[in-house]
Formats: sequence, structure tokens, C-alpha cells
Amino acid sequence: MTHMLIVIKVQTYLTNNKVCFLTDRTIVRVSILMVSTDEALSYTRAHLLQRWRPLVVTPEAAADAIAANAWDLLIICQSVNDDVAAALLCR
Repeated sequence: MTHMLIVIKVQTYLTNNKVCFLTDRTIVRVSILMVSTDEALSYTRAHLLQRWRPLVVTPEAAADAIAANAWDLLIICQSVNDDVAAALLCR
């Protein structure tokens, strides 16, 4: 299997608590939800994604967060039980 990575240089700015990307007169807003039970690992992952300001929640709070917003990216960390992850994905 071949993997491809495309990198586009963009400018970012914040509007309405969402990071926006400006590229070739197109604005793309990105919202990221990260679900984790491990506080230390989720802090590290969130730090790596800090430019996009992810919302980090516990599995218990994830269902409400998913229902409250249209997320562009859902990250379910490995610390989340498989059954809980499957239930979140079925929403």
C-alpha cells in the first residue's frame, strides 16, 4: 500500500473559536474532537495539535460533544475501550 502526503502552505487565523485556513482564496475551518481516558497522553497529543485547538473530552462526555458540533476530525485514542469507540463511531 502506498501512502501519499500532500502539504500545502497556508495561513491560519482564529474565528469563532475555530482555526481557519486561508489558501488560494478558499477558507477551510477545522474542528477537532479528541476522546481519551489517559490525561497525560491526551495532553501530549493536544499539544501536538495545538495550532488547531482540539477539544479533548472523556468517553463519557464524547456523545454530548459529538451531538453538539459537526466535527471535521474525530480522534479516538487507544486508551478508549473498543466497545465505547465503536459506539461513538455509530452515532
